[in-house]
Amino acid sequence: MARGRRPRPPGNLPTRNRPRAAEAFPLDLVVVSRYAEVVDMAEMSEQSMVAEVEQRLTIKYPHVPPDRITRVVQTAHSRFDQSSIRDFIPLLVERRAKAELAQSDQAALASPSPAPGAITA
Repeated sequence: MARGRRPRPPGNLPTRNRPRAAEAFPLDLVVVSRYAEVVDMAEMSEQSMVAEVEQRLTIKYPHVPPDRITRVVQTAHSRFDQSSIRDFIPLLVERRAKAELAQSDQAALASPSPAPGAITA
């Protein structure tokens, strides 16, 4: 066999006739759009997980008005607005909200409520 060039398989275009990768497929555009899709999906996922946290807390604390639970969860979630790593935010939001709701429960139990029909000043 002769040394030098290898025979080209039939059907393949020579390199000089192939379109350049940037012309054939704008990869940077695809990467940016896929990144945006991933970010949007992560954002949706985080929002849905935080909504699930709110539902779980509403079930766990039925005596607390749902709008108060919503405010507590939103306040806890807003504390992490500047966080760059978003993976554990729903977990951290749930822990913070539980702690605040438990603390308000203990405060409510510590302060005696007036008996029904009692005169308050």
